[in-house]
Amino acid sequence: MPAKDTCFDKEKSLELFLRIGLDDRTAKNTVANNKVTTNLTAVIHEAGVTDGCSRAVGNLLYTVATKYPTNSLVHRPTLVEYVVSSKIKTPAQLEAAFSFFATLGPENFKLNEFEEACGVGVEVSVEEIGNTVNDVFEENKNAILEERYRTNVGDLFAHVRKRQPWADPKIVKQLIDSKLYELLGERTAADNEKVPKKKKEKPAKVEDKSAIVSAPEHPSEEDINPFSIFPQPEENLKSYNNLKVEKFQFNPFFVNKFLKK
Repeated sequence: MPAKDTCFDKEKSLELFLRIGLDDRTAKNTVANNKVTTNLTAVIHEAGVTDGCSRAVGNLLYTVATKYPTNSLVHRPTLVEYVVSSKIKTPAQLEAAFSFFATLGPENFKLNEFEEACGVGVEVSVEEIGNTVNDVFEENKNAILEERYRTNVGDLFAHVRKRQPWADPKIVKQLIDSKLYELLGERTAADNEKVPKKKKEKPAKVEDKSAIVSAPEHPSEEDINPFSIFPQPEENLKSYNNLKVEKFQFNPFFVNKFLKK
């Protein structure tokens, strides 16, 4: 393909991506990646939004183009339809849909099971989100008061999302920020100071006693030769002969015989 035509195609793709609400940088980076460009263009046509859509829908479609499981492409148009109709409207719902289709593969499925898995139709009110945020803050109050604005907001957000997975993340973030301000007040100079990292103390050297080898004691004769406590074989023979002589000398039979002679 001539270079001129290639440039023209990239310009058309860039215009298309900008129309669905992608920011300029994301759109240009996408055009530079042929694979993502192909996927996103296909998703936009499946969604029927070549003339444009809201930024919220466009960002979700971009996520579909980059993260949808390849083993279940046959079902992608169904998911895209749910995104465009705003039945699926949060990143959490989209991630749940990816998990559902990744497990399903190309097999058929029941819409009610899909909708239940993705929280379709579940509306979490601001009041419900607020109550959950209050509960999370109450449980972590001591740590928040100690760390103040150094508190990891991401952890608080995760606690809320675990209890209210289909809550609107923007509302969750707003309520968490509001609750932090209510509890801590204005930021102080101390809140903006960087906390010095504590140096890890090196463990004290422990003398390796195993390296110290004491001189062994001189072994006794019994240690060298455990049989030294027994007499030598020739000594046994002498003892035996002496015993025979002694028996001979004191045997009355031999004494009487000797006297008769």
